[in-house]
Amino acid sequence: MLEEFNDQQDSLYLPTRWIPHCTIANRLPMDKLKEAFEYCTKRMKPIDAQISEVALIKVVDEGGERSRVETIKACPLK
Repeated sequence: MLEEFNDQQDSLYLPTRWIPHCTIANRLPMDKLKEAFEYCTKRMKPIDAQISEVALIKVVDEGGERSRVETIKACPLK
């Protein structure tokens, strides 16, 4: 099943390379990426959190700067 989603052999999302993370922003132009980075480094503080679910998603490019996310499989954690 996963082969159809593995279009990059050096992907950071492969089981042996994946690092747990939370994406704040992606696919930003350089000026917006700089703005987001500066915001995070100046204003964000560490938080305590629990992971309640993991999911495999597919980002669907809808042209231009538009995209949507489809959930392929979601698993609640106990």
